[in-house]
Amino acid sequence: MHRRTRSIVLTLAAAHAGVALAQPPLPPGQAAATRGEGQKALSPSAASPLLPEPAAAARTPQYVAAVAGAGARTVARGSTVALYVDVTPQRGIHVYAPGADAYLPVSLTLQSPDAGEIGRLVYPPAQRITFAGERVPVYLKRFRLTREMTVPSSAAPGSTLVVRGLLEYQACDDAICFKPAKLPVVWTLTVR
Repeated sequence: MHRRTRSIVLTLAAAHAGVALAQPPLPPGQAAATRGEGQKALSPSAASPLLPEPAAAARTPQYVAAVAGAGARTVARGSTVALYVDVTPQRGIHVYAPGADAYLPVSLTLQSPDAGEIGRLVYPPAQRITFAGERVPVYLKRFRLTREMTVPSSAAPGSTLVVRGLLEYQACDDAICFKPAKLPVVWTLTVR
């Protein structure tokens, strides 16, 4: 992993039965995947028990591991920073890429009012497989989604810029497709 890029891994697997591991507080600039659908709320310390989700019956298992990061932890006003999410499908799982007409392709949207100008989403090349009798573009192995953001010129030096995003995807195995899933992601950057 690149030294300038600090990230936290949030493994969201069906084997975890909707439980995310508690992590220590993150320093500014380190990206964090936050509580998503079907996970339990994270406790403030690793020693505290995990708190149950109010709608525990409506848990949605996740089929990917996601690592969120930024090209820099400290950013200048008016500069551009790359925000990314590395996504790794579980073994035997594929995630749809753009061009899969009948399926939901993976996407990363930035939703934060703190965000400056947002660039287009950059996708890596996809593989083509045959699924349900048709050729579709998918990701079978680790891939990176990247969006550039221009830091607002109005951001005060020394302030913290919080950018929220949402990773959306549909995962399938060799036989069936699962319900589309959403994973919130947060980046925290320090303005210099």
